[in-house]
Amino acid sequence: MDNRELNENRWVEERLAGLEPSAGWQPDAEHGLGRLGARKRLGRLRRRVGVLSAAATVVVSAGLLFSPTCQAAGCTTQARNLGEKIWQSVFPEKNQAKSVPTLGPAYKITGSPTAPITCELYTDYECPACARFYLNVVPMLLTDYVHTGKIRLVHRDFPLQMHLYSRAAARYANAAGKLGFYDVAVIRLFETQSVWGGNGDVDTQLSQVLAPDVMEQVRRLTRNDASLDQVITADIESGQRDQLRQTPSLVVVANGKRQVVAPTGDYALLKGYLDALLH
Repeated sequence: MDNRELNENRWVEERLAGLEPSAGWQPDAEHGLGRLGARKRLGRLRRRVGVLSAAATVVVSAGLLFSPTCQAAGCTTQARNLGEKIWQSVFPEKNQAKSVPTLGPAYKITGSPTAPITCELYTDYECPACARFYLNVVPMLLTDYVHTGKIRLVHRDFPLQMHLYSRAAARYANAAGKLGFYDVAVIRLFETQSVWGGNGDVDTQLSQVLAPDVMEQVRRLTRNDASLDQVITADIESGQRDQLRQTPSLVVVANGKRQVVAPTGDYALLKGYLDALLH
C-alpha cells in the first residue's frame, strides 16, 4: 500500500469517527418531533403563498374576472369567472361572509311576499333568448304560480358587455317603472329588440306605447336620475354573487337556499322542478 492509499484511508477513518456521537449524547425525541412539525408548517405556508402568487399572476395576466354570456345561439357562449373560482379555492366558502341580496324596487317584484318560493329572473334586453323567455314563459309562470301565491317573481337587469344598448334599455325600463309603467316598457323592449338593437333608438319604440307626457318624464329621468344606474348595478352584483354564466338565468330561492337554473329550458321541465319544490 503506497502513501497515497494510506492517506486516503486515514481521511476516511477520521470522517467516520466524526460521525460518532459524543459519549454524553442522548436522543431527544420531543425536540426532534418539534423540529419536524415546524418544517411541515413552513412547507404548507410556502405552498399557500405560492398558490396565492400564481393566482394573482393568472388573474392579472388573463384579465378574465367575469364574462357571462347570452344564452342565445347567435351570441358568444364561452365564459368563466376565473378570479372568483381561484379566490374560493384558496379561501374556502366557510370563511367568506354570507350576504342576502335585496330584491330591489317594488315595481320589479310581482307576487305575494309570503310565497314559499322566490324566482329571480336575470335578463339582458338585447339577448334573443331572454326575449323568448320573457314573452313566452313568464306569462305562464304568472298564471300558474305567481297569481296563485306560490311564487314571487323578481325581474333583474343583467346587461352584458357584448351588447351595446342593453344598459340604456334597462335605464329606460326602470325609469318607466318609477312612473308605474314597468311591465309595458319591458314587454315593448323585448318585442322590438331586433329594431332598437341595431341602432340603439330605444326612445322611439317606447314612445309608441307610452303617453307623450309619460314619455317626457321617462326621458327626464334617464338623463338625470342616478338611482337608475344604482338599481342596475345592484342587480349585476347580485348576479355575480350567484356566479351567473349566461342570460337568461333563473335563481330559485326556496328553503333558505339559492339554486341557479340555466339554461332555463322549456316550461314543462321548469314546471316539474317548481312543483317538486312545492311538495
